Amino acid sequence: MSKIFEFENQLLLRVPPTVAEKLNAALSTEQTEEAPPTLELTPFFALDDENSESLRFKFKFGDFSSFGTLVDLPTITESAKSLDFINFFKSNDVTQMVYVHPNGETALDKCKDWRTVAKKAISKTEPRIMHYLARDGVTPPTKCVRKRYYRKRPNVSKPLTREVEKEMITIKSELCKHRESTIERMEAQGDGSMARPRARRKL
Repeated sequence: MSKIFEFENQLLLRVPPTVAEKLNAALSTEQTEEAPPTLELTPFFALDDENSESLRFKFKFGDFSSFGTLVDLPTITESAKSLDFINFFKSNDVTQMVYVHPNGETALDKCKDWRTVAKKAISKTEPRIMHYLARDGVTPPTKCVRKRYYRKRPNVSKPLTREVEKEMITIKSELCKHRESTIERMEAQGDGSMARPRARRKL
């Protein structure tokens, strides 16, 4: 394996908020005499209740230890690097994320409200492998993007669309006639509150 691949090998890691604060503090602080806590992420295969394999991880950071699950993201996340923070170049495409269980659960389906994170997908061919498809993307605009992308569009016939369009045109024309008649009646009574609007000059 080349060194370039080792440097450009990237992943997305989603941890509980309390662990994320400690992790960000350890990455943002400068090097001191005290060594920062080490982060360990060990992959392994495990069988679930449906006798299908799934890739999981053992996660440990400081005093916190738990398990993680590999989930497939609905979108592609592009990562970029820069040497001067002016010119950026693309470094990788990330399509998967490691979701760390918040309370040390051994499997994702044992977490609370796990369906808001991902859903199961088992391959039909042997060996049966369990995949987890993430519901949301990484950014707020991609929330429930998988559901919104594959939603069923209403089946509306073209004749019905034309009929509704004709009704809207008829209603609009009736409103215009009623407004014109109201303005003429008010002008005849000498009330200038509803005078006709002046035409705009062409520039």
